[in-house]
Amino acid sequence: MPKDQFVNDYLSSDHKRLDIIFDSLIKGVKDSLSFDYQKSLFLLFKSGLLRHVHWEENIIYPIYAQYVGEMIEPIENMLQEHRILESMIHEVERHCCDEFDLDYLMALGQYLSAHNEKEEKLLYPVMDEFSRNEIKEKIAIEISRSFK
Repeated sequence: MPKDQFVNDYLSSDHKRLDIIFDSLIKGVKDSLSFDYQKSLFLLFKSGLLRHVHWEENIIYPIYAQYVGEMIEPIENMLQEHRILESMIHEVERHCCDEFDLDYLMALGQYLSAHNEKEEKLLYPVMDEFSRNEIKEKIAIEISRSFK
């Protein structure tokens, strides 16, 4: 019987969804598509990323800390990286009057990719290891209720 990987599957799928939106933004900038289109993709990406961060910080990480026993270093590192990602998102917004800075977007994408890889390899599998069915149900319910 395959191991239940609810947390990893669900949150990794959301990473992939955000990657698709971000890649479309990059392509739109490279292809000089309309700025309204680019900005729409950016805002969709931004809201999705902030929602994902909200889920992790308010649902996943506290449950992780509860069962591991403390807010250990991986969580602290992820929180710091979230602050950097949020800062980078705000920097993109501050400097996009009529065009996006492709180099800065590429840097954001690289940072986000490295961050997601750490979560998917280090954090999410641990969550699935100790998560009993009732915890997975709690996670699913809380995610569905939060940050609408």
